[in-house]
Amino acid sequence: MRIVPVLLQPRMLAIKNRWFKSGHRGIKECAALTVSVVMMWGIYTCTLTSLHDMKRLAPQATIDPAIPLGMMLVALFAMIYLSATISALGALFMSKDLDLTISAPLSPGEFLSGKTIDVGLSVSWMICTFGFPALLAFGSFYDGGFVFVVTAPLLCIGFFAVATSLGMITALIVAALLPSERSKPICILLLLALFAGGLTILHGITDRSGLETANPTTLIHQASAVALNPWLPSTHCARALTGLLQREYKIPLLAGIEYVGMLSLLGFCMKTLFVRLYDRGLSRTRQTRSFFRIHSRGAQRISHILFPFASSTTRAIMAKEYKVFSRDVTHTLQLCLLLGLTFVYLYNYQLLEGPVRASTEVRAVWNIFLLLSNIALGSLVITSICSRFVFPSVSLEGNAFWLMQAAPISLREMLKAKFKSWITPVSCIGGVVFISGAMALNAEVPLVLASCAAGVIICHGLVGIGIGLGALFSQFEWEHSTQISTSMGSFIFMIVSMLFLGINMIPLGMMFGAYLLFPEYVSTTDLTLLVLGIGLLFTYILNKVATWWALSMGARALQPR
Repeated sequence: MRIVPVLLQPRMLAIKNRWFKSGHRGIKECAALTVSVVMMWGIYTCTLTSLHDMKRLAPQATIDPAIPLGMMLVALFAMIYLSATISALGALFMSKDLDLTISAPLSPGEFLSGKTIDVGLSVSWMICTFGFPALLAFGSFYDGGFVFVVTAPLLCIGFFAVATSLGMITALIVAALLPSERSKPICILLLLALFAGGLTILHGITDRSGLETANPTTLIHQASAVALNPWLPSTHCARALTGLLQREYKIPLLAGIEYVGMLSLLGFCMKTLFVRLYDRGLSRTRQTRSFFRIHSRGAQRISHILFPFASSTTRAIMAKEYKVFSRDVTHTLQLCLLLGLTFVYLYNYQLLEGPVRASTEVRAVWNIFLLLSNIALGSLVITSICSRFVFPSVSLEGNAFWLMQAAPISLREMLKAKFKSWITPVSCIGGVVFISGAMALNAEVPLVLASCAAGVIICHGLVGIGIGLGALFSQFEWEHSTQISTSMGSFIFMIVSMLFLGINMIPLGMMFGAYLLFPEYVSTTDLTLLVLGIGLLFTYILNKVATWWALSMGARALQPR
């Protein structure tokens, strides 16, 4: 029996060649690994410092560690399950090497195990990078010892394997049961129904009338009831980790046995569904019929109407980008998920209120914090959208990238065309997010408009960085498109974006601070426009320079190819 499945061996060889036999690309991978290690150390340090600060502020309060662990694990479980479902659709039914793989002398078990491990590694490595340092911080704070350091990651791997297996099963059922020509509308409706149910549950949990009268003990009890619900899959893992911290090894032992049995049962169900449904799902996926299809001539006419002032080459690239996006069902699912998370973010933001009995200066500082938090959190949502759609844009050219190199257009012009393709939809989404968040905070009209303008400006910078880093870390030898958004380059893009957002907070913080802390200097309309205009101008210059630098760097990186 092979230790490494056959289908994983080409992936491992590709990683080896990229690290040790790719020249400058290997240097980029080493730099990315260094950044990842620094990020993991930062997460560990910040988590440990936060736990010590909570203990110092409330020395007599005892909070069950299962509560924060349960809240963290349930979020990670949902992320891995949804990501695994989308990635499994690509790996099982849309991969470019399926014809060769299916014709190879592989048993159904070898094929399925290789694809399952591949999907699990692709969707969980970034989450593990963020989650395991925080887990080790809990172990250090509660003095879990060597047993916790060794056993806790193994329990979490089993926990994440359950989420991946459920995602694989969901992908097999969805592909086999949904008609291909109506898969997108049905999936969108199912996701909308799922988020509607989630918002209904969230409304019950975060009822404002209950929050206003509740004391801290009641809030902790409510959080415990939500995080440690026995029906949630994360509860058993959180209890097992708590048992390790408290050196009660019977609970984690039972949890480990439970995960082994659950994975065995899920593996049996997965193989049974694969044997019975895979051929049917593959046939449905390969069908070319479409519920809504735009032909090439129709796309050209629409592009002339939408982009009347763009050059012919730019318009052609923009039309191609939108057509590629509309044809990939995994892109549609990911967009629906991200928009659903955006609505959840906006819904929760209405619960924030300033201190009613505080002084004017304290309320002004609090309002500045809320406005900056709205822009920061909204920008993180936009970063998630860019990491899924904007960053992979260059790599999605695939092996046909030579057509772009042979076309009568420079690489920088090609990147600028891709930038123009994505800036409009991302700015529209960002504008709605930022203006809705500012209105939920009951901000004044000038601040609402300034928040919207600042958000749109930041969207320009994030899209430019996404295109530039996507070209720098481009990989055209992918099997299915979901592999690009889970690569090391995507992780680096998210880190760079967060650092870039921190830099943007400097001029925006000064702008909001001047408006709210010194109202006597903005008593007239002209002074208000001057203060807000200067802040937005500096933000625009910062994002313009970042976009120019990223596109130039990306164009230079594509030259050797």
